[in-house]
Amino acid sequence: MVVYFIHPLYTDEMVKFYASRNETVLVKALPLSSWFPFDEQKYYLESYLWHILDICVGAIFVTGTDIFTFSLIIFALGQIKILIYILSNFDEFVTKIQNQINCSQEEASFITLRECILKHKEIIR
Repeated sequence: MVVYFIHPLYTDEMVKFYASRNETVLVKALPLSSWFPFDEQKYYLESYLWHILDICVGAIFVTGTDIFTFSLIIFALGQIKILIYILSNFDEFVTKIQNQINCSQEEASFITLRECILKHKEIIR
């Protein structure tokens, strides 16, 4: 982002010829290519500051959107890893369920498998 700010300050002015006005002018570079309802060369400082504001707003928007998107992806991946861990250690979880609710191993296996299926459906949803 900083490169966009300082790049125009170190570039040389460009010579531009306007055939319609039969005029040659020196054009200073700006960070972005945009249109202004005023002469951006005459009000260069204002145009430059406006571009810096635009870059900051754009960077904040992109950063916020990326953080939100990555958090959704990471949350789903974390839930899948938890489910994989439970299925990898299925016997341990069956024993824990069996001790907690005092039931047979078959019932505890059924409950653990059912909870894994419900967890998987929740992740998909």
